[in-house]
Amino acid sequence: MNALADDAFDDLQLVYLGACLTGQGGAGANNLVNALYNKGADVVIGFTEEIDQDEAYCWTEAFMKSIAKGNTVEQAIKDADDALSFDEDLGGQSDYTVSENKRYVVGSDLVIPCP
Repeated sequence: MNALADDAFDDLQLVYLGACLTGQGGAGANNLVNALYNKGADVVIGFTEEIDQDEAYCWTEAFMKSIAKGNTVEQAIKDADDALSFDEDLGGQSDYTVSENKRYVVGSDLVIPCP
């Protein structure tokens, strides 16, 4: 990744890394989220810890549906959090593996969905 040009990912508006530890360490770390953002992606979302597959699936689906409606990244995250908190199959847990304190988001709040 370090060998790529500084603008290697300028054409990427949104990168969602729905996998464990992609944002481990946050802003000051050498993680995949920072690497993609530093190479030009507009907004990158990853996770700082291990995440549950079922939670990640449900959260991602709700997030992407919200983005597709034209919502901001912040609103889409809120919509996904809300959807997950009401998912009975996930037991109504209050501390999800994809919760705010386990996510790492860097970049713009605006994403223009594909037509």
